[in-house]
Amino acid sequence: MAEKPVIRYEVRAQRDPINNTTVYVPAIVDRSATKSLTTVIENAIDRGLIVGIKASAASGIATGLCEQLIKEFKDGNSVNFGGYFHGRLYLDGTVSGDGRITGANSVNIRLIKGVKWALAASDFSFMNIVDDKTPVVDFAISSAGAARGRLVKGQSVLVNGTTFGENAADVAVRFAYGDGAEATATVTGCGENLISVAWPDELSALPDGTEVSIVVIRTSGSATYVSTPRSAIVVG
Repeated sequence: MAEKPVIRYEVRAQRDPINNTTVYVPAIVDRSATKSLTTVIENAIDRGLIVGIKASAASGIATGLCEQLIKEFKDGNSVNFGGYFHGRLYLDGTVSGDGRITGANSVNIRLIKGVKWALAASDFSFMNIVDDKTPVVDFAISSAGAARGRLVKGQSVLVNGTTFGENAADVAVRFAYGDGAEATATVTGCGENLISVAWPDELSALPDGTEVSIVVIRTSGSATYVSTPRSAIVVG
């Protein structure tokens, strides 16, 4: 079996303006070079997808198709390209006070993926480019009276994992719950595999059985590295 292509990514913090919370999203970095039309045609010929013609002739056909596509769009038409994509016209910008189109508006072509262009995460392997600094949360547990993933109200919390560093001042632990509410715990100690934090008072008012999401944020220089969230249950 051929090896899966590797997508290199990093985690970035973004603000969710609707819920007024911070969300953490993956972003692809170090993209491979863009393939030219000529290269794509040559690869298609090598795979036997285009047979019986030379690369130069195939290039002429591909170029002709692209020219006809833009002609269809300029005629105001939408295009269904064989289930691979749909091309449609859209207006961008805002209208004038009387609802007229002005020079501030533009007409754009948007390509909408069809079923034949469907991709799945299982088609790729993924590599976080800062794996040597990105914290990983395995589980959280109360300092007394609880099992893994169960946080007893009022008890300090121990966060177990890897790549936390050795300096408590460089890490923060956040708990998210409900409709985007967040609580930041006071870090009382930090080691490479363990962070201890004081119980966040905001969590005391939660009903027993409430699920919270735990994230560790590590700062190194001017860079911030964010763990994947790990869930736990608050108990009385």
